[in-house]
Amino acid sequence: MKIKLISALVAFCCLQASVAQDATTPAKDNEKTHVTPSPNEKKLPKKWKSDARAVYDLLVAQMQHSGSDYAGSADTLIKFARSQKDELLYAKAFKALIQVGRYADAVELTTEWQKFANVNININKFHVLALVLNNEIDKASDEIDKAIKKVNSEGAGDDIANDPILRPYEQLLVSSWYQPTVQRMFARLYEDYPDSELTALAYAQLLRWQNEVDKAVAIIDKLRFDSPRDVALVETQSDIYRYAVRLEEAEKVWTDFLADYPNEPEYRFAYAQFLYDRYDFKRAIIELDKVNADTRDGNTKESINFLRMMAMVQLQQFDDAAKVFEDELSTTSAIARARLTLAEQLALQKQFERAKKYLSPLIEEKPDSENDNNGLALQASLLMGQILYQTATEQSLTAGDEWFDQLNKRFALSPEVLVQKQASALEAAGYLQNAYDRVNAFLKANPNQAGVRYTRCLLAVELGLETVAIEDFRTLYAKSPDDIDVQNALGYTLLDNQATIDEGEALVKKAVFYKPMSPAYIDSLGWVYYRRGQFTQALPFFRFSYANYLDGEVIAHYILALHHAGHPELAKQLYQLEMRYQPNVKKIQQYVKDILPLLEKKSS
Repeated sequence: MKIKLISALVAFCCLQASVAQDATTPAKDNEKTHVTPSPNEKKLPKKWKSDARAVYDLLVAQMQHSGSDYAGSADTLIKFARSQKDELLYAKAFKALIQVGRYADAVELTTEWQKFANVNININKFHVLALVLNNEIDKASDEIDKAIKKVNSEGAGDDIANDPILRPYEQLLVSSWYQPTVQRMFARLYEDYPDSELTALAYAQLLRWQNEVDKAVAIIDKLRFDSPRDVALVETQSDIYRYAVRLEEAEKVWTDFLADYPNEPEYRFAYAQFLYDRYDFKRAIIELDKVNADTRDGNTKESINFLRMMAMVQLQQFDDAAKVFEDELSTTSAIARARLTLAEQLALQKQFERAKKYLSPLIEEKPDSENDNNGLALQASLLMGQILYQTATEQSLTAGDEWFDQLNKRFALSPEVLVQKQASALEAAGYLQNAYDRVNAFLKANPNQAGVRYTRCLLAVELGLETVAIEDFRTLYAKSPDDIDVQNALGYTLLDNQATIDEGEALVKKAVFYKPMSPAYIDSLGWVYYRRGQFTQALPFFRFSYANYLDGEVIAHYILALHHAGHPELAKQLYQLEMRYQPNVKKIQQYVKDILPLLEKKSS
């Protein structure tokens, strides 16, 4: 993209020379002799046509915007936005200013922007965000208060619910939840609008990421007092405790609630889900059996039996799980999805023959037929290929290879998709080197396949080939500098080397700016602080990711940060809790291997 923009800029400079009175003739790229221009020739033309100036400035801004440093593009965009009074450019300039932390300039820009903005666009929310990030909390609060009073004065009445007015402001503020001033702003909003459920819920979430658990719980308690039967609030309160690894308190939220409402199957089912999520599978089954006996609704029974089946698999009660499937789920509308999910869980438990049994009926369906729900035939076929690799030896992967050959013919997969799917199956089966070799061979013949290159990057990281991975990531980033997945992946990989940690941090922050609620990206941001030895500063990011994405690597990062931040007992509790869920065990142990003896040591 940078090359194209540079070429376009050179071409444009040639074009604008013909319309400028004192334009100079630019040197051609292919001229062999370099001529140093005179001082006069270095100057930009004094007179521009407005369109020509606009194109030039926009190209410069785009060129500067494609890197990780936005300072230059911000100034160019501000200048152009002011001269053209263009709202889109004001928006771009605002975004660039926020990214580089020029919050005072963002306040000034949004003040100007509001003077001519379309009345249907709420520019004030951007102004409030800039004020908050610039630590002007009082002014931000006043702006929101004025907006609410304006709506009330237009005939809605003084008793209008504030949430619809607050929502756009709070949604934008939450996108910068990790900024300290945002938490201070939510504290003010909660003080100003104590009856706003929207504000209370958002503030409670921000508090939990900062480990202010009791304060967050107190806020939810107040909401529950007004809505005592709201099971979603019960779940939220319990989750705050559960993901702070305060399991007894998390369960007490449920037992107290059920003591007040003992005869509601919906509530008891939600409690069983809580037990499953904390990996207490035996008690989850006991509770589900009780609820199942008291439930008549078909859809609810389907959900109950699905969870019963899953809990039985986790306890390796495979025959019991099969019986639930046959007796309770085989005649429901969700049979295909239940079949695939059961096969996936059995494969994770290395029950390959059992898994094959459930996959076969799905594989036999014709692709895109009425019975092939959402492409389950392809998903089942891919899992079957993975199982064939898992049950093979490294010397003989023939069965899996032959399976993928016929799968390609059946589903008409493109060559690049096929090699990625096959590599994924080999990786899951433990044949990382084989997966890498096949992707590598494909790329040699097809070097422009970005998706396959991205797959090779990930495999290279797994194999410890960081030089190869970084080179590939840089190639992808040069071609697609706005691809946030590439930004995050390259940035995360660069964090492993102190020489490139600054560059890695800039790229990770760039990705987080565009996707601030992504647990994977937030985990990368936590890893930035961890790699710098700032373990306490890393914890809010890992708390957020752990509560939203139960991936082995994310969990391991949180365990490591807790341990090194001076919370070894909590790290041990978290580790021992997560060891109850088999699919994540291997990855967690791989990442925490340096402190594994301490984590597995029994408490005295």
